[in-house]
Amino acid sequence: MLTTWFYWRISLYRFLCIAGPLALLGAGMAAASETIVNRFFAAESQGGGTLGWRLEHAWVPTINYTMEHSPLFGFGSRGWEFVAELLNVIDPLTDEVVPSHSGYVWAFVAWGALGALTYVGFLVVLLFEAFKLSMVKNKEVATTGRALLCSVVGYCLWAFISNVMWPQGWLILISLAILIACLKVTALTTLEDT
Repeated sequence: MLTTWFYWRISLYRFLCIAGPLALLGAGMAAASETIVNRFFAAESQGGGTLGWRLEHAWVPTINYTMEHSPLFGFGSRGWEFVAELLNVIDPLTDEVVPSHSGYVWAFVAWGALGALTYVGFLVVLLFEAFKLSMVKNKEVATTGRALLCSVVGYCLWAFISNVMWPQGWLILISLAILIACLKVTALTTLEDT
């Protein structure tokens, strides 16, 4: 009885140490979420904002232009700048070409359908390999595989709304691919050892 009480007390203490801060964090996020959402998406909900503008004035015209003039191969690595300048997708404040803010649209305009499919195919391979690694029986490999899977999913979501084609984005993508390849080699090595 004394042993049960002792372990129950330790478990209750651990539970409170973990659940207490999480409950406070959740309550804080719930309280702040309405103001955060209103702050960041107020322009979007009122029909303005950059997403609607980008979709209507940048993505659709550049995709249509690419579909008409070079659908298979695109316009090269500076294709977005070329097409955006040609179609006058210019920021009126800076008088510069508006960045695409979508890796998928950029890949299609720059590399055409073949390049965009290759890019998406590479992301699918990374997702598949990270998922396989997250299911390995080795606990350390599986944990790292789950972290890499979440990272690749995060990259894929980030590619919808950001400039992942800038050098930092390519470094992140290549680093994820290298980490997944290294973890796969580690997983295969540990399977051979057992």
